[in-house]
Amino acid sequence: MAEEEPSGRGAPVAGIILVFLGVVLLLMTTGYLPWELWRTLWRFWPVLIIIAGLNILLRNLSPWLLSLLILLVLTGCIVIAAYQSGYPVIRETISVFHRTLMISILSSVAT
Repeated sequence: MAEEEPSGRGAPVAGIILVFLGVVLLLMTTGYLPWELWRTLWRFWPVLIIIAGLNILLRNLSPWLLSLLILLVLTGCIVIAAYQSGYPVIRETISVFHRTLMISILSSVAT
């Protein structure tokens, strides 16, 4: 009797969230992110529900692609939370990125 392959395994969401939390805690311990960020980050708890829904809806996708999508969502949350908490390094980085993006857009329009 042939074994059936598991149909549409989703991404290892629990593992991704644990690794993400570990990286955030490491960044906070080393001083790259402030500990006060947790107050702002706590407002993003519904993202966990969104991630669970993405895992269910997109389980037929490649687990690597789904994992990348989940990491992008989590990274976006941490960047937005750091920006909202007024952390200067994040604000400066976003400002530089915005200026670089605007310069590249304007230079492509001018040519």
